[in-house]
Amino acid sequence: MRKLKGGPAGLFNGKVVNLVPYTLRGMLWYQGEGNAGNPGLYHKQLSQLVTSWRTLWNDEVPFAWVQLPNFTSRGEGWPRVRESMMKTLELPKTGMAITIDIGDAKDIHPKNKQDVGKRLSFWALGTVYGKDVAAISGPLPAGSTIGGDAITVSFKHANGGLKSMNGGALTGFQIAGEDKQWKAAEAKIVGETVVVRSAEVAKPAAVRYAWKDWPEYSLANGAGLPASPFRTDDWPAVTAAAPKGKK
Repeated sequence: MRKLKGGPAGLFNGKVVNLVPYTLRGMLWYQGEGNAGNPGLYHKQLSQLVTSWRTLWNDEVPFAWVQLPNFTSRGEGWPRVRESMMKTLELPKTGMAITIDIGDAKDIHPKNKQDVGKRLSFWALGTVYGKDVAAISGPLPAGSTIGGDAITVSFKHANGGLKSMNGGALTGFQIAGEDKQWKAAEAKIVGETVVVRSAEVAKPAAVRYAWKDWPEYSLANGAGLPASPFRTDDWPAVTAAAPKGKK
């Protein structure tokens, strides 16, 4: 007999639809690893998941997910799935636990689920239950401006002020001009913004932060929650090279 989960909609029909008669206070979702091979679709897929499940319950049920953690992969699939997850926050009553600091380089299912649950609980307690929490999210980019040789990125959820996670200089930032040549950048916190520049880029066009499968990361808020990876450009993805012997 074929396993239920092996067919189209098997997991949904076997596990989700049976819950429809019950009232839910919220939904939590942790998935995305398998979509890294085609990350361009994930924003649409996750958005449709949220809206279609809400339609089933006939209710705008609060919905949060876990952004993919750090993991050793190839190409830009993982960073772009993380980006899609962040973009889906445009839907109302949604949240995201940022986990770029608690992954495992070689285990696609990292064992540290305690911090994952803790970060989801901050969002749920602060938004769904109206409790006083230190922060409901790590810092999320809220816009950027170019001025001279620097780009200034502003953030929301900078509760307690932006800070370096290890107390040292910020790392993980890259900057590029219109030639799209990325250079390691110096980044400094100024209020609830980060000013990014590099002596190698006189006329910057874009900034990226933690934009790798297993990136450097350093930025957090006063609650100690890490900032989401992000980019200010929309340039095409770098395709991973095929293994030797394959095309």
